[in-house]
Amino acid sequence: MRTDRLLGITVYLLNHGRTGAKELAQRFEVSVRTVQRDMDSLGIPVTAHRGSQGGYELLDTFGMAGQPMGETDYENITAALRGLTSAWDDPKARETQEKMQAMGGGAQPLRLDWSAAAENPAVSRTLALLRAAIREKSCVSFGYTNAAGVSSRRTVEPAALLFRWYAWYLAAYVPEKEDYALFKLVRMAQVCPGAAFERTHDPDAVLRSLDTRQDTREYWDVLLRGEADVRAACVEYLNGTITEELADGGFLMRLHVPCGERFWLGAVLSMGGQVTVLEPEALRRRVCVLCQAIQRNYDIQLS
Repeated sequence: MRTDRLLGITVYLLNHGRTGAKELAQRFEVSVRTVQRDMDSLGIPVTAHRGSQGGYELLDTFGMAGQPMGETDYENITAALRGLTSAWDDPKARETQEKMQAMGGGAQPLRLDWSAAAENPAVSRTLALLRAAIREKSCVSFGYTNAAGVSSRRTVEPAALLFRWYAWYLAAYVPEKEDYALFKLVRMAQVCPGAAFERTHDPDAVLRSLDTRQDTREYWDVLLRGEADVRAACVEYLNGTITEELADGGFLMRLHVPCGERFWLGAVLSMGGQVTVLEPEALRRRVCVLCQAIQRNYDIQLS
């Protein structure tokens, strides 16, 4: 275990640069004193810096020509590559997966299936075009319809591609705003490559910046009552907290959800009369209006 930890610390310092003893202790689940002893035992050129910005750092002259990996390392890398190739039809990625699988050997017990990321052919084509634009540092222009249904034409400098929240996104620099933004690929149309740009965009820094921005969306605190038959569905699709069990087998659930998002509201409506929104009153009215609008679209007499 100690040998694995020493190797892990070395790799971590190579990848992350100067790191404090406390951070290393938390990362490797040992005490600070253990980290200090490990640093004395590494047998490689390490510099210790004092002060609030201190920590351990490998000398610039140090590198690992051949990084040893164990069976678990090969399993993890192969699983990640399998997930990538399930989401991205890239022959190069599949070739890399085959190489790692051959090197690691043995059965691979872990599977990551992200095939939902490749279900939309139009999105897959846009993905390939954007990936090429990022590599070639060329601007892209496209029509875009935002969550509110407003359409516009955008020209951006693409920086990174991201799959999250069950969808592909483009992180890009928007020159007229002098800032970065996320664009959902399924909302993009008529994507065209444009002129080359000179600015350098660090994908990791861009995504960190976007992740740390304050969420400005308006939210609802929702209280609903559900019948016993839809309990499992509510837990799965609404991701709320059951706050009270009712005598008839039903339950009360609380949600904290964005007002403008459609997925959770669609899930509530799909459960029909087995779920009743109790709070807030504005949402109760919205559900009634939606149900009346739906009913008007169907010329069906119900007995």
